[in-house]
Amino acid sequence: MIEMWTGRFLRHWWKYRHIIHSVVGTIILIFTLIGWIIMMSNAKWQTSWDNLHVVTGNICTWLVLAMLAGGFVLLGLMKLVDLPWNTKYINLARHIHHYFGYFCVVIV
Repeated sequence: MIEMWTGRFLRHWWKYRHIIHSVVGTIILIFTLIGWIIMMSNAKWQTSWDNLHVVTGNICTWLVLAMLAGGFVLLGLMKLVDLPWNTKYINLARHIHHYFGYFCVVIV
C-alpha cells in the first residue's frame, strides 16, 4: 500500500516520491525473493502443483518480478533515455505499470 500511497498522495514532492517508490519496491522485491528461496529450498526446489498455496506463492513471486521489471523500464525511459515527458512511450509504460500494480493488489 505504500507503493500506491506514494503515487497518489506525494505528487507535489515528485523527487522524493520517485525515491521512496523505488526504494520500497526494491525492498518488496528482496523480501519476496528471500521468501521464495526459503520456500523452494524447503521443498527441495520442486513445486507441487496440486497445492493451491504453492501455486499462488509462485504466481505472486513472478508477478512481483514482472512489476519490478516494468518499474525499471519506466525509470529508464523517464531518467536515462532522452525523451521528453508525456510522450506516448512514457505514458504507455506508466499506464501499464500503474494498472499492473492495481492488478497485483487485487490478485494478492
